[in-house]
Amino acid sequence: MNGQPAPPNDLVTLGMTDGQEISGTLTRFTPMSPQLLFTRSPDGDEQVIPREKVAFVAFHRAPGQATTPDRPGMAPLKVHTHNGGEFLILTQLGTHGSLWFHGYPVDPDSPFHRIFFFRYGVRSKERLEPLGAILVGEGVVAAEQVDQAAAIQKVDRDTPLGAILIEQRKIEARQIEQAVALQARKRMKLGEVLIAEGLVERSDIEAALAEQQRRRGRKLGDILIEMGTVNEGHILAALGVKFDLPLVDLEEYPVQPEALAQVPPHIQRRYGIVPIARDMRSLTIAISDPLATEPYDIVRALVDQEVREVLAPKGQIQALIERGGLAAPVVGEAGGATRLEATLRQALAQGAKAIHLLPQADGLAVTCHIEGGWQQLDTIALAGMGVAVKAILRLAAMDRLDPSRPHQGLLPLPDSNPSGEGEPRLLHVSTLPTPFGPSLMLEPLPPSIPLELAQLGLSPEAQSLVSDWLTQPHGLIVVAGPDGTGCDATVDALLARVAERSGHALGLTETLRLPPRGVTLWPVAPGTTGAEAVQTALRHRPDLLACALPIDEEGAAAALQAAERLPLLLRLQAHDAVGAVAQLRALGLPSPQLAATLRGILAQRQTERLCPDCRQGVAPHDEIRGLLRAGGRPDDGPLFRRGTGCPSCDGQEVSGQVSICELLEATPAVGRALAAQASGDDLQAVAVAGGMRPLAEQMLALARQGEVAAETLLPLGPESP
Repeated sequence: MNGQPAPPNDLVTLGMTDGQEISGTLTRFTPMSPQLLFTRSPDGDEQVIPREKVAFVAFHRAPGQATTPDRPGMAPLKVHTHNGGEFLILTQLGTHGSLWFHGYPVDPDSPFHRIFFFRYGVRSKERLEPLGAILVGEGVVAAEQVDQAAAIQKVDRDTPLGAILIEQRKIEARQIEQAVALQARKRMKLGEVLIAEGLVERSDIEAALAEQQRRRGRKLGDILIEMGTVNEGHILAALGVKFDLPLVDLEEYPVQPEALAQVPPHIQRRYGIVPIARDMRSLTIAISDPLATEPYDIVRALVDQEVREVLAPKGQIQALIERGGLAAPVVGEAGGATRLEATLRQALAQGAKAIHLLPQADGLAVTCHIEGGWQQLDTIALAGMGVAVKAILRLAAMDRLDPSRPHQGLLPLPDSNPSGEGEPRLLHVSTLPTPFGPSLMLEPLPPSIPLELAQLGLSPEAQSLVSDWLTQPHGLIVVAGPDGTGCDATVDALLARVAERSGHALGLTETLRLPPRGVTLWPVAPGTTGAEAVQTALRHRPDLLACALPIDEEGAAAALQAAERLPLLLRLQAHDAVGAVAQLRALGLPSPQLAATLRGILAQRQTERLCPDCRQGVAPHDEIRGLLRAGGRPDDGPLFRRGTGCPSCDGQEVSGQVSICELLEATPAVGRALAAQASGDDLQAVAVAGGMRPLAEQMLALARQGEVAAETLLPLGPESP
């Protein structure tokens, strides 16, 4: 069904969140509908049931109907519902959305053919992956090595796959145990562990979850502690026993300084973890929440070693981070490093937009970009140059990278977060190789402030439509616009919207920047193709994937294929929605597949808003008149306006920015036009007939109202208005 209406009058069983099960028929069922029109059997009573009261909808099997369809990518999954139900199904895991998913019972004697599960009623999902898939998914072995071992196992059926891999020296037994244990942790929730250990009652968890709904952003464990239900020691002891993790006292533990340097301080603070020990083979990190496995994955990606975990109280971890990492100055070395620290502080205090460290034959030139251009701040002598540059690279976790290649990283701003609340401000560090050592460019990153959809110029109806695109189980969503139009902020806002629903939101970017809370942004290394990046990202099983990379035909094909499994945001450098379609066609995407996969296109522009205190009416000049006439618009309407400069706008003539957005919804009519390879003009006409308001029309309205200058119409092209 995949979101399409089910045939009417199918016999179904509804599992309610209160534990009841009722049978009857549904009229035109679709899992996206907020209400279900249900007719109870056998009395024929009709009732409207809110979707949030339903744990699952099970369609009965017709006589002779096969239990499970033969489809690629099907995997076993055990589903536990809040009403006590337990179902073993086959499902396509990559198609699971944030609101619902469906599958087919494994039991051939099951009375059900297909079951739809809603997140309101699902307590947990337990993946039943084969050992080989778990080891590949956790990055322990390569898929080719598993395939080779599986071929041997076909001959020697009595030998387990893990034993074959160990015998071939592809893996060690402890690595198998660690990968399987990590997979188990990813499937568990804190409430379930505490109930199983007898520390809390289910009513305690329900009360804490209700409080968590009110106080978004707070973890369940913290709320339980604040409510006095348990203390931190109880939770840590239970988690330690459950996952066989040792509990350490960091106030007495001999922390190794070389271990602290392996993980950047901003990563330690963001995820609440701290490295405490290191040897030739492994790095040990202290954690307080073993159910949050993302920090483990990130540290494992940063270090070329095995990662081991121990449990420690959150307060001790935070104190150690402050003492060993973020509380230290940006540069704490003697000589040139100390002098560079003072220079950086001076530049940042003056509002520098960028700081350039350029090694030269006689020393390190330090310049900064302040209003008005570049200014030379200092030259550090040759003797102190190497120490100063290495200090920056070490604290940005870039000191072990190949100096012959360009790199980028993040460095905490000095004293930017003394209270420890929120996130520290960061410097973006980029390097270029030179004959005298790496040249460094340091740029302060703005704080991560989530952008609301209303700020994009979207009406409430359009916001609801875009939100609906994000909740679909799969589909392609395009964000289009030239550089400088706020498209990156839009992509971040959509990723954050999914992350707020406890979804896994992953973005692929060209540059390193601060992500919204709960969002993973992967700055893809130069040389990695778009197709390779998309395929790698899919192995992390995101609920929403955003690709803001330049892509070729192979990358576009990979993105479209991924969009058949999950919602995928694609960032394009197109001037409008129809232009985005032209780009997709130019990349060789088949029209029928594009028509079936596309959910919508969001094209946007940003321009400066005229100062309301000094704008004055002006007649449109000849170029604007010609543009209006070419678009069939009258050129004798209300006067346009322009700013003249005043104290309110500090003589700049403008005050703030205004955003507009063009929304092309992939309606059935648009889908037919795409499949038929309609021209750009024809597609535009179909989209406008379906409710799309073109960018040029919106900008013209703003210019007529005096919000923006008439000159903002010129980049839209003579054919636009």
